[in-house]
Parts: sequence; structure tokens; C-alpha cells
Amino acid sequence: FRAGLFNLGGQGQIYIGALAAVLVALYLHVPGIVVIVLALVAAMLAAGAWGGIAGVLRARLGLSEIITTIMLNFIAFWLVSYLVRGPIQDPEGAGYPYTREVPGDVKLGLIGDVVPVGAVLMLAVGVAAWLLMDRSRFGLKIKALGEGEAASRFAGIAVPRVTVVAMVIAGALGGLGGATSLLGVQHRLSDFFSPNWGFDAVATALIGRGSPIGTLAAGVFIGFLRSGIQSAEGTAEVPAALAQILLGVVVLFLIIANADLVVRLGRRLRQRFARRRERPLERPA
Repeated sequence: FRAGLFNLGGQGQIYIGALAAVLVALYLHVPGIVVIVLALVAAMLAAGAWGGIAGVLRARLGLSEIITTIMLNFIAFWLVSYLVRGPIQDPEGAGYPYTREVPGDVKLGLIGDVVPVGAVLMLAVGVAAWLLMDRSRFGLKIKALGEGEAASRFAGIAVPRVTVVAMVIAGALGGLGGATSLLGVQHRLSDFFSPNWGFDAVATALIGRGSPIGTLAAGVFIGFLRSGIQSAEGTAEVPAALAQILLGVVVLFLIIANADLVVRLGRRLRQRFARRRERPLERPA
């Protein structure tokens, strides 16, 4: 969002990251800690490349990243669905569409039997994102691009390069989230591995106002909210559909509280489409 881009491909990037991680975890036979590191790196590389596809299409062909990332979500989901029902399906899983469970020494455990390793990892990523966005020259270029593409070009910023790199970084972070969930919580990949986490990420970014620290805080809040709603389903016998409605209403009101950001994003979209309509059509030679 800081770059003025609308990455709706978090869902697909999570799936691609989890797929890369499970392949490394299941089929690379090296010591556990090495496998964990390689699985996380592979997830970031694969999902970063996946996000980069939309970035290249936006930078080189002018295709809307909104459309391309949504389409890539479908491709990623059905790719994983095919693989977990065929080539990498658990042969002892009674026909269920999931992979074998990752080995025990590859699972992300707890620190002091209390704090999940994945939570610490995500906190470190949040700090790294803050340093990149607010304390680096590249972060300033991303902000400048978000304020206006024409002004960024005038200032000498390589807009296509920044666009692609921003989408690669976004994809890599989504892939890391998928790998962390796979190794730390679910331990196997299925075709319904991610219950719309990618779209939760969009709401999280809006609530966090595009700020790394704000987004991290919003993510923690939504995580607690989801956990509380799931507990209510089990203990208070709240219907699952009603629980999801309550979650949606809370998130909606939080986004409305950040209405100025939503308005700015909508205005930027309208300006982009208006510029496209104003482009003169080239006459055939």
C-alpha cells in the first residue's frame, strides 16, 4: 500500500510459500535446523517470485495488479489442490487431500514452553520491515511512488524497478507467513490450508494505515480476535457463521475508523483509471 499498489494476492502467496516449505521439509534430508532455514528461505523466494509476476505485468505492460494478483490466487490454490491430491499426497492419509506431516525436528516449537518461535520470527520481520520502510533510501522511494507516479519519475526514481521489487517483497512476506504456519502450527499442507488469511492481511494493512508497526499491531489484534471467536464457537456454542459475521463487523468498523486512508486509496485508483482513459489511441500505420 505504501507504494500505491494493491496486492490482493496474499492468499496465493501464502499457498506458494507453504508449498515450497513443505517440499523442502519433506524431501530434503539434512539436519533439522538446516531444513528449517532452507524451508523459510525457499518459501520467501518462491512467493516473492510469485508476487513479482504481478509486479512485472504492472511495470512492463500496465496491467492492474488488482486483477493479476486475484488471478494468481486461483492458480496457486488449484496448483496446491492438484499436488496434495496426487503427486505429494500422503499415501497413508486415507485419501484425504493433504501431504505427509513434516518431521518432528523441522517443526517450529516454543521458546520456554510459552512463546511460539513463529511469533518471534514475525516480530523480527515487523522490525525489519520498519527499518526498510522508514530508515532506508529504498523505503523513501516506495513512499514517493505511493504519493505519485509522475512526480517519482520526475525525481529520477526507476518506477518499474521499485514496482517490481515492492511486489516481490510483499510476496516474500506472504510466503514467510505461509511457511511459518506450516512448520509451526499445521505441519502438513492441504488444499484448504489458509482460511482466507491473505484477505485478512488486506484488512490488517488498512487498519495499520500502511505502517509496519501499525500493521504488526493490527495483525496481533486480529489474531487475538480470531482466537477469541474460535473459543466462543467451542465454549459458548456460538454458531460458526455468526462468529464470522461478528469478526467481519468488527474489522469493517476498524477500517471505517481509518476512512481517510481508504478514501486516498480509492482516489488513487480513480486517478489511475482516468489517466488510462485519457491516453490517445494510436492510429494504425
